[in-house]
Amino acid sequence: MKKQRVAMLSIYSNSTLVVLKLVVGITMMSVSVLSEAIHSMIDLVAAIIANYSVRKSAIPRTRTTPMAMGNMRTMPGWSRPSSSSSLRSSSSTRL
Repeated sequence: MKKQRVAMLSIYSNSTLVVLKLVVGITMMSVSVLSEAIHSMIDLVAAIIANYSVRKSAIPRTRTTPMAMGNMRTMPGWSRPSSSSSLRSSSSTRL
């Protein structure tokens, strides 16, 4: 239950940051603050995915799912490609 509250807090705080950065960026006509708002939106999407995986991993095991949903905890890792794999793919295309 505590994990779910922390995940929701992350969604609320990221939503607040997005709104504030958008308001300040539009008011000041600042491209850099608007780009930070976009960056915060990406963080918000990651927080939503993390919240989903935390809720799914809390589902207890049943007869049809003997392993339960505990493996859903790794789902947020799927949402972002690792930097090492992207570096390897870009370096392998060089001649």
